[in-house]
Amino acid sequence: VQKALGGFDLGPAAAMSIVYFLIILLLSWLFYTLMMRSEAK
Repeated sequence: VQKALGGFDLGPAAAMSIVYFLIILLLSWLFYTLMMRSEAK
């Protein structure tokens, strides 16, 4: 239970995976909005 609650105890690897996940999420959102704008035109 302690490991489940303290997920950040995994260290740099977990932090990097979270950062990469956020970057991919941001890129996919930007790509989606750009596609929507191009379709609107």
